[in-house]
Amino acid sequence: MQFALGSKVRDTVTGCAGTVTARIEYLSDTPQAKLEWGTPDGTHHERWIPESRLEAVAS
Repeated sequence: MQFALGSKVRDTVTGCAGTVTARIEYLSDTPQAKLEWGTPDGTHHERWIPESRLEAVAS
């Protein structure tokens, strides 16, 4: 599934939820989305995650 930039999603493996800020596609691998989120202590996180692991969440 392809998620639009700005979509709110959750990684079904780690449970991390955030915003899709970039996408990348490869010829020989699954598309990935860059997920960015913040924690209550103010720390910023970002990670590339295969789109097959993501699910949409209500904003």
